[in-house]
Amino acid sequence: MAPPGREEAFIAAAKRLHRSDGGVAEYQIGLDQWARAQAHRTKAGGVVTNVVDISEAKRREKDSHEARSVLQSVFDNMSDGVLLYEADGRWVYQNPAMAKLHDMSDDLLETLPTFADIVHYRAQRGDYGPIEELPGGLSGWIQSRVTRFLSADQPAERRRTTTGRTVEVTYRRLAEHALEDLRKFYPRMGGAWTAGKPLPDGELADAPTFEEAFDRFAASASAVHSQLPPKLVRVLARRHGTGMDDLLDGVRSVADLGRHFGGHLYEAEVRYLMREEWAVEPDDVLWRRTKEGLHMTAAERTAFANWMQGLRPNA
Repeated sequence: MAPPGREEAFIAAAKRLHRSDGGVAEYQIGLDQWARAQAHRTKAGGVVTNVVDISEAKRREKDSHEARSVLQSVFDNMSDGVLLYEADGRWVYQNPAMAKLHDMSDDLLETLPTFADIVHYRAQRGDYGPIEELPGGLSGWIQSRVTRFLSADQPAERRRTTTGRTVEVTYRRLAEHALEDLRKFYPRMGGAWTAGKPLPDGELADAPTFEEAFDRFAASASAVHSQLPPKLVRVLARRHGTGMDDLLDGVRSVADLGRHFGGHLYEAEVRYLMREEWAVEPDDVLWRRTKEGLHMTAAERTAFANWMQGLRPNA
């Protein structure tokens, strides 16, 4: 029953289980096979052991762990800053890009601060300007920011999830932060202006909210590209905005998109990313430009990497 090379550990665990009353032990009995055993001592002094096959549960646990590891890798390698708050406003997580932007101390984060604690910390540090010039003073400023945080009226970079958590992604602020570092070399440089402007290729339909504008744009794009699956058109619209017109120029059918690598990733989009968005390595496409790596198998990711690297044999 014990896998080769693990006989002694198996025997030791079996002896501990036999001596126990109600004890539980898990055994790996093959390359991909597991069992859970529970021992019960009878009134006559004997031992009854129930053994259950838990191989499928272990496989699901392994798959879940691998999926979490992939997702964690995506967050850690994103150039965008990501910040996550619990439903009660308490800080949960930030990726390295956000840590660089906010530069919050480890001592603060170890306390699992609330949104109000973080605003207070940053105000004391001077991130919002001189405290005496803050509207309503320090306490009034903090309260106004917390009220906005808890309201439905959120800035574009902040979203509430279905579980009540709040996710903040700060690509715009990261870009402005980088430009601010250059101000000492260009003192006549203008101030930040991106808060009210769409990103390139983000000029969508007029609507009260971004999601409504996007839904209208995606519906219009699906009508124009009716020869393609609506789900694929919507995915490309989300990734490329109005730039999708250049990507799909000349495409009359799914076959015109070229090789399908898995998920919603096709050759035409990859070549567009390499040509227009400086995608050089496979990870640039799978994780940084599209996140399609999440929707592909390990074999598909490997096949794609081999194909893309074949386009650049001397790299």
